[in-house]
Amino acid sequence: MLNPLALLALLSLPLIGSSTGSTDGVYTDGAGEKHPWRVAENHSLVWDGKPFVPVGGLFQVKSWAPGASEADVTDDLAALQRLKASGITDIYLQPLKGGITLIKPTAIQRIVDAAEAEGFTYGLSLADAPRTPLLGYQILPGRYLQDAPGNGGQVRFPIKNLSRALWFVADPGTRQVLDLGTADIVAEGARANVSFKEGRNRLVLYPERLFLAGSELGIPNVWEGFDKYRDDLLMLFSQVKLGKGFRFFSDPLGLTLSLAGEARQIVPSGTAFQTEWALYLSHRYATLDSLEAKWGITERGTVRSFDDAAQLLPLWWAEKGLPQFYHKGKGSLIATQDSASSFWQDLETFKTESLRGYMNQLAIALKRGVAEVPVVYRSRGFSPLFARIEARAGFDGVGIEAYGKGIEPVAYTGAEAYAQLSDAPRRLWLPVLATQESRIPQTTQPGFATKRLLFSMLDALRDTGARGFYVDGARLVEPTRIAYDLSQQPEQLGWLGEYQRQLGVMGIGAAAPPRDKAVFYPRTYKPLQPRPLQDGSWWLPSDREYMLYNFGPAGRAYSLSEPEGPVFYLWNPSGPRQIKLKIPKQANLSNAAPLSWLPRERGVITKDTLTLTIGPEPLRLYNFPSLPLPLEAFPETMARAETLLAGVSKRKFNETSFLGIELQNLKRRYKSEVTTSAYQALTDLQQKVDQMSALLRPYVWIEAEQVAGYTFDMVDDRPGASGARVLVSANRPADAALATAVFPVGINLEGALRLYVAATPGATFRVFLDGQPFGGADAPLPRIMGETFALGTLSWYDCGSVVMPRGIHQIEVRAEGAISLDALLLAPPGIVPSGPLPPPFQP
Repeated sequence: MLNPLALLALLSLPLIGSSTGSTDGVYTDGAGEKHPWRVAENHSLVWDGKPFVPVGGLFQVKSWAPGASEADVTDDLAALQRLKASGITDIYLQPLKGGITLIKPTAIQRIVDAAEAEGFTYGLSLADAPRTPLLGYQILPGRYLQDAPGNGGQVRFPIKNLSRALWFVADPGTRQVLDLGTADIVAEGARANVSFKEGRNRLVLYPERLFLAGSELGIPNVWEGFDKYRDDLLMLFSQVKLGKGFRFFSDPLGLTLSLAGEARQIVPSGTAFQTEWALYLSHRYATLDSLEAKWGITERGTVRSFDDAAQLLPLWWAEKGLPQFYHKGKGSLIATQDSASSFWQDLETFKTESLRGYMNQLAIALKRGVAEVPVVYRSRGFSPLFARIEARAGFDGVGIEAYGKGIEPVAYTGAEAYAQLSDAPRRLWLPVLATQESRIPQTTQPGFATKRLLFSMLDALRDTGARGFYVDGARLVEPTRIAYDLSQQPEQLGWLGEYQRQLGVMGIGAAAPPRDKAVFYPRTYKPLQPRPLQDGSWWLPSDREYMLYNFGPAGRAYSLSEPEGPVFYLWNPSGPRQIKLKIPKQANLSNAAPLSWLPRERGVITKDTLTLTIGPEPLRLYNFPSLPLPLEAFPETMARAETLLAGVSKRKFNETSFLGIELQNLKRRYKSEVTTSAYQALTDLQQKVDQMSALLRPYVWIEAEQVAGYTFDMVDDRPGASGARVLVSANRPADAALATAVFPVGINLEGALRLYVAATPGATFRVFLDGQPFGGADAPLPRIMGETFALGTLSWYDCGSVVMPRGIHQIEVRAEGAISLDALLLAPPGIVPSGPLPPPFQP
């Protein structure tokens, strides 16, 4: 394992250049011939002075598996020859489940020699990671939640690979712990023996589980197992001779490397992890008092050392669970303000920086100890592991894994990867390591349905910056993925060859970087998502500093930190319209940079007014010396506010008089000569509009992630969803409790209302009203309707109509299997949802 001193040494490695740092090397093949390579500014790999833009696929090696036979070797050699005969010579080789360190060097050498003899250029996907299981606590208070038996008794939780489990009984109202203990580990999972406690209380379990190497969790145990794994790799490849066709290593820490999903809610408990975690905290915080303040610990002086802090286990996630830390060593509780605690942010930052440090260290070890070729890690879209990459030496590329039905979700994954690399201080190669319509075939159709589909998918990835294309798969042997095996599809292999020739004619390897055409937006502004623009450029997320502005019906704007100076980006989600900007006097000074905008044809200056046409795509405004507040913004928003106020008055709401006074005050404030003051008045006015809209809506709109009563796993970000967040539950054991979410609803007037639910397409769930099936015992299952949204991950379901009496009701969603739940709409006839926004209405 990497000790603390080694960790500090790794973090202090010298930087390798400036903001345009180079990534290069010289590979010496088995015959002693040298091959210089570098990564160009457009993210392509230049090898021996020529762009290397491969077009081929993944080649799973049947004989690279424990217990492989001579017949498997023969099968591999025949598959290589079929690919060669079809004109495909770009592949990357991958062992079957288990990883490269389980394969004998002689078996590796036979296939490498065959690839060399047939003239292939090839990479090696190690598909391996440290084999030491990761021990860690799952903080999933939504999933592991049950009613505590009123008279005491046993509560069971079916969980696999348990090491230990802590249980807590708490009052659901105050969230205060009434009792705690350690569960018994039994055959089916955990069993908590609970004593009698008065009242209806809830029992929450926090299991400590073993996550085996290769699990879908995505976090290999680098903290305990890195050194042995690295040494095993170096020893293995010291017995393998790589030839002139070798180009890169990929997946040296596994195929599922990630810090997304449930990986974020794991608190590792191994000794080496806690040692590094404590060391990180000692550098992150100057004093223990500052740590306690940031972590929301209410009784100061409780934490005695940074080693002590590393022993703390949070009992909440996203304000779900208990506002306590549990000290694993002392068995004591420490109260905290969970909503104000930075614990989870600190842990995620540490895991990201630490894991990326091991990624870099392993890349350096492979390049120095085996072969100095690019080392590529796999990305499934945005990943904190590839955000704010340092300039220091390390890995050399990010491989896109892009699955999805349709061009948009595939391009989205590529766009996310490209956007992160665009902010990196050194050049990184960007190949595609996998692409298909889904990770596991949903059809018996072999490979790609049509050449047009294949070309469209690769074109979309190319447009988002990809400079290398490996599909699933040139040769696949895993039973669940055999339908994607192209080695038996000569026609489709011919399509790949045709695409490669097309790229050669285009000269894509030497093309300018897509960054020259990209337009960036703030990543944290979730309503936006990567997409192509009409001029061929892309709208991509960025981690640069920004300011965001809402002009109501007149549109939106943000400013980004740009090399050329202040730039405003203006757009209108509702469609094209004109806005007018009063040009500030500072813009006319002799030393002022001239105003300009792109696209150029969408603006004109008349005297002291700039008229712009904005729409769903961003317009870039350069050198505007103050906030570009549209002259129409406040009057149009006020007109909407006054219309709503009339509706509020007609309904005789108590707020009518107060809201009328507030609107008059805002009119006076807006007349200020200072743009920032006028914008603040507009912001306050928009809040009044939102308040009155909520009062007058003829329907009930519920954001699923805002509900308090749920046993789903977690709330997670989802670009394109309503509120950009969803309530998520993964698959559970067959005998586990269903994931449920309960939504209280107040009905003012009895009437027929139809329920719509936005959730994962194909999910299985039932809806209940006040404990009874919604629509009656014979009601059909919810029915999908309309188009999908959020990159195809969400769809609206029609759950039927019922007559709901006046009063408070409870709507409950019970999910059978994996599901993401976005929003609920309870509406009278004539109002139908579409996409992530509440339906428009007239007051």
